[in-house]
Amino acid sequence: MSDRKKLLEAVIEKPTTYEVDVLDNSMLPEKLKNRKTLSFVIKPPTISTLTRCAIHLDDIPEQLKKGENVNLEDAIKHTDTLIKMICVLSWGKATNYPEWYEPFMRENLTPKEVFQIFHESSMKMGTDFFLTSFQIASENPMTMKDRSDSIRIK
Repeated sequence: MSDRKKLLEAVIEKPTTYEVDVLDNSMLPEKLKNRKTLSFVIKPPTISTLTRCAIHLDDIPEQLKKGENVNLEDAIKHTDTLIKMICVLSWGKATNYPEWYEPFMRENLTPKEVFQIFHESSMKMGTDFFLTSFQIASENPMTMKDRSDSIRIK
């Protein structure tokens, strides 16, 4: 296997661990307050995780999603949305991530780091599938009709 293929496999198919230096620990649970760094692992996502990310994708411009010709000023405008997606991906479960995740990332990552993590994570999700998954989330997958047209049974 070539070095390039190994690199692509490592980025896309294997979990990636991000070490975040703790600069502000005020939002952390008591058992984590003494840590100097926290690790977050982003794995190739499940359909459930992708769907949870798709909710936030509508708020991100196409140029930023693709990572093409992005300047930091544009990325900064969407930092909160990118952080929400990183939280969903790093939690990787169908349940809500802990309340302290967002404030921790907001206070301990620079906007540049947020964008880098988002960009690397989007490659892990398979670009085509990731970028179109938000379209599926707004439709009923059984009939491919808009969810607002579906009858909901309670």
